[in-house]
Amino acid sequence: MEKKRLTNLLSSFTAEKQYIQDGYYRIRQKTESIYELAFLVTDSCGASCVHPQITVEVKADTLVPLQLFDLGVQPTRHVLYDEETQLILELELEKLIKKFECVQNQK
Repeated sequence: MEKKRLTNLLSSFTAEKQYIQDGYYRIRQKTESIYELAFLVTDSCGASCVHPQITVEVKADTLVPLQLFDLGVQPTRHVLYDEETQLILELELEKLIKKFECVQNQK
């Protein structure tokens, strides 16, 4: 995944969650090269829960997904990056970025 897609999203999304259409969107910078992209929904108690949140690391001009955390499914998902989960994380990251891009274009 290309870094420029994240850079483009950073022009519209911040660490403060924003409600747009179907839920809340947030991108937080954790370190100079690590970001969390999260789509959040409201649970039955009114609290926000990630559905999902993916942590990525920027390496050169690419995004490397490090982990996925999803409280909006049963059972809760937590997937860490390794050889066996690499494809799963890349596919989930692509879906989440497309979701962000879709609402960004409708803002």
